[in-house]
Amino acid sequence: MTDFATRSRVARLRPAAGTHLEAGAFARVRLAAAAGAVAAGTGSAPAVPAAAIIVRGGLTGVFVVEDGVARLRWLRVGRRVGGVVEVLAGLASEDAVIVSPAGLVDGRSVRIGS
Repeated sequence: MTDFATRSRVARLRPAAGTHLEAGAFARVRLAAAAGAVAAGTGSAPAVPAAAIIVRGGLTGVFVVEDGVARLRWLRVGRRVGGVVEVLAGLASEDAVIVSPAGLVDGRSVRIGS
């Protein structure tokens, strides 16, 4: 279970069978999601097409549709895998993301088409 105060959890790992560890040895561990989870948007975090990402200065965001109006939503993003960007915070799964935001400004009326 995650400790919400420190945003951490304890993991205990065992070295592979037959591995001899020296005193003072250390290891770097990387925990990865299931293969293709980020690219498919099936991991624990939502993902958006890289073309939908807006970068302004040090901020990263996307335009979403709210009541027929484009709204710029700032995000915290994670990894980029292929043409998809993992979204860690700032986006709900039900948000309608605009995938072609060229020339769009916050507050402009938009129409969802097929």
